[in-house]
Amino acid sequence: MCLPKPIMLTLTILVLSGMFAVNLHAQPTLQANWQGVEQPNHIIQPQSAHPEASQLLDVEKPAGAYKVAAEFDRDQLKAINADVVSFDVTLLGSESSLVLEVFGYPASTDHRRYYLEKLGIRHADGKQHRVQLNMAMDDDIYRFERTYEKVRVQLTAKLSPKGVTEASPHLKMALGPVQFSTSGLKLTDAKPRYQSEISANGLKITHRLLLHNKLSKPQSLDMQLDSQQLQHFQAVVHPQHIELAANGEQLVTVTIQCPRQQLDGLSPLYAESVGVWVVDASTGKRLLQPTVGYVPEYLFGVVPPKAKPHPWFLPEADPKRVEAYLQSRRGKKLMEQAQILLTIDTTPPDILHGNPNSFYDRKTNKPLRYHGIGKVWSEGRKAYVAINEFPEKVIKAEAYMHHRYLSEGALKLAKVGYLTGESEYYKQAGKILLEYASRYPDYPCFNPRSTAFQAKIGWAMLQESWWFEPLVDAADMVLGSGVLTAEQETLIRENLMAEAAKVIRIHRVASNQQAEVNASYGGAALLAKRYDLAAEAWDGPAGIKQQWADDFDADGYSVERDQAYHFASLKPMTHFADRLDQLGVPAYTPTFKRLFEAPIARALDGRVRKSPAVYLSAAHHWPEPQFIEIAQDFTDTWEGLKHPLEQTVAGQVLPRISTLEHAGYTVFRQTDTEQNLKMAATINWGSPVYRGGIVLLSPAFYRGQRPINYQSMRIGYGYQNSKFSYTSASGNGLLVDGHVGSSLSAQMLISKTDDAGNTIGLWRRSSTRPGWPGVVWSRAMLLIDDIGLVIDQAQADKPHDFDFLWMLPPDALGKQKGLADATAFPALSEQGDGYQYLQSPQLFHDVISEVNIEYPMGRGNQGNFRAIGDGMTWLHATSQTNWHPRKLPLHILRFKDRQDAWLATVFTGRAPRETNNFTSITRVEVTDQVGHVQPATQAIGLMLSTQTHDHFVLLTYQQQPEIYLVGGQRLKGPLSVLSMGK
Repeated sequence: MCLPKPIMLTLTILVLSGMFAVNLHAQPTLQANWQGVEQPNHIIQPQSAHPEASQLLDVEKPAGAYKVAAEFDRDQLKAINADVVSFDVTLLGSESSLVLEVFGYPASTDHRRYYLEKLGIRHADGKQHRVQLNMAMDDDIYRFERTYEKVRVQLTAKLSPKGVTEASPHLKMALGPVQFSTSGLKLTDAKPRYQSEISANGLKITHRLLLHNKLSKPQSLDMQLDSQQLQHFQAVVHPQHIELAANGEQLVTVTIQCPRQQLDGLSPLYAESVGVWVVDASTGKRLLQPTVGYVPEYLFGVVPPKAKPHPWFLPEADPKRVEAYLQSRRGKKLMEQAQILLTIDTTPPDILHGNPNSFYDRKTNKPLRYHGIGKVWSEGRKAYVAINEFPEKVIKAEAYMHHRYLSEGALKLAKVGYLTGESEYYKQAGKILLEYASRYPDYPCFNPRSTAFQAKIGWAMLQESWWFEPLVDAADMVLGSGVLTAEQETLIRENLMAEAAKVIRIHRVASNQQAEVNASYGGAALLAKRYDLAAEAWDGPAGIKQQWADDFDADGYSVERDQAYHFASLKPMTHFADRLDQLGVPAYTPTFKRLFEAPIARALDGRVRKSPAVYLSAAHHWPEPQFIEIAQDFTDTWEGLKHPLEQTVAGQVLPRISTLEHAGYTVFRQTDTEQNLKMAATINWGSPVYRGGIVLLSPAFYRGQRPINYQSMRIGYGYQNSKFSYTSASGNGLLVDGHVGSSLSAQMLISKTDDAGNTIGLWRRSSTRPGWPGVVWSRAMLLIDDIGLVIDQAQADKPHDFDFLWMLPPDALGKQKGLADATAFPALSEQGDGYQYLQSPQLFHDVISEVNIEYPMGRGNQGNFRAIGDGMTWLHATSQTNWHPRKLPLHILRFKDRQDAWLATVFTGRAPRETNNFTSITRVEVTDQVGHVQPATQAIGLMLSTQTHDHFVLLTYQQQPEIYLVGGQRLKGPLSVLSMGK
């Protein structure tokens, strides 16, 4: 077969020199132009409106990153005392991510890293963005001590998880010259920072800032508002002109108002933003914009939520349901825990900044468990241990677990107070809140130079969110209990809720972590009556509504491509949305609904088992059978008290196929009846998992919810000898010459159920979007009765080693039957980046045409893995997967030095005392209608035999529906099955 020439992905950087040069700061700036760090393969003529000022670089690098940099001399930087780096950027191509690194050169210890998509520079909107970064702060735990000879500013661009799925993805941007300078100015909060009041005339919001002169000379300044986002609000700044004395300061007030006639038509927490700039009065050039961390801060005009007594976040309790809950297993357990919590010391530990990932016993390489104050259980030793015997990082981790015990304890106590009305529980919860309120403002943060690590209790901002989140709901209930004085209530609102909200909001991250950050500080901001921060968490540039656009595909599935991570985002989003809903904010929108629908489509049997309590909220707002069926099993939970179900439903009819096209997932199901699931399979055929790993065209077969093969995503961290990195060998996919392919998605050509009820699909990574240059890879998947079949084809323009990877479930490790004698093959681990994390590699057969392995798959079920091919090398290894290492058996079927290869793989399973119906798989001849035999490069014919049927299978490379003869039977390409009874 003649393959088309590969069409390379065009990766383009448009570098504009001198077009956007702006002097931002009071002191002179030092400028340099960007230069390519990596030499491109070739340069073509620029296609630009300003060809004299630009060069167009066309890089033959599918979906790779491209880097440009500028260098500065240390003595020049010292002369201007530079503390700010700035430039302009315009994205013109596909959605991309940008990382800016500033580091001492060649000294590697001096380093700053900034993820610029957090500034909103992510979408190819063609708008010019001004990047202005504080050199004292970054996203990571890096330092910049200026022990360098030169400074390099390096910008790396790569396609985002969404950008990579476009039909013709490319990188393209315009850059202005990079500048180092000193700011000369600083803006901080004044007290009170934010005030909101409603009168007969409308809404008036006041923001107060302090402007500081960092220079020892006066500055003549103007205050400028960027009001282009305002529609219903108006904003003014006072004073507009400032003569700022040397090292002096000036109070600046921004007032945002909404007239009554406009206000009455807006929903609660509706917000509009205004930008603030400090401008050089003599030149009119912008000098400074307020920032949180290093992200530009906008001031909000916000419609306050509806007034109601505390608890704000809970509906009115139904006494009958409350009594039923207290008598339930969950209710009794909560009461028992609350009784213990009444007697504990509520004083927080003095130790801060523990990392919970370090909470394990290195001697046994097993986790530690926190069972209460002073009670640490070792899973490895099966005994309680003295924490002082452990290293400092473990002691700090234990202290963090103590902090979480107190915050979660406050919530449990408050819940019991709410359910029983007994004040002793409220009082004990109030003690915990007041203990933290008296300490929190004075706690040091872990690293003041990093937005990700300014946590005061935890190690990173995510851990801060985990610790703090329970205190929000606890405070809401305690504030309505009457057990606190007015002064104590103010202390909790201002010193704990407001302070924690300001700390946690500093970090901008992505996906599930951002959802937890938003829910945590957004709920606290509501209680603190900082409605500007609450609106930012909900509808700001990194708020939850923006996450729906950035972190989820059009069909509602997470760009992290993982069910657990989908719910790690959805759970805090739902929690925050429930709070807003109780305050009259219209949070449950059609866009939000898709996030609940997508996991159901992704689930094997249409049921969702991770974080199902969110479906109580979904069923409350959208009483549809698919939500009710999941939610009805969890009515006896705390969430069930908030959202009682009004009806129940019977089991829903299972679709044979459900596809999340934008997310690149298809689920196949084979059933005896509409409800009786015999076998299911998922395949990821789109862009890769957001966090890494090769999972394109990666199937996972299941029988009775047990994995027949294993679709794995990652290697974990936190245990001795484990690494926080990703194994490309974990995707049940293809490696070419031992190397990972690009992150380009495959095309789904066929997904259907045929007339006989067989569920079939065909995917292809074509030459126009290759995983490897010059390589075309097709994968077909079929569910025939209770048999799972995968057919792989690979063709290339030159010889390669094609390695097909298959993982079996963890139960199979060390218990596989049918393995031939093996010899150690340590060289495999060094044969490419796809194998660098493998353990104990072995060689079974150098040349073999069939592999047959039986293995356990849990609960007494037995699995069977069979493969046939043409001259395979059979290799085996062990791979670690998941967050905490889990060893799995990995089988590798290699086709050495070939331009084409085909492989058919069968997975079957049976329960105890059940007869396996499957007998054999063989290749059969394929001819066209005039009798010409078709080579494997054109068509593959197979026969699957069972005790009752022969199933003939055809797979062709042509997409046209041509007729072929397979073992004498007429079948239509490119993919079909014909089942014949014996």
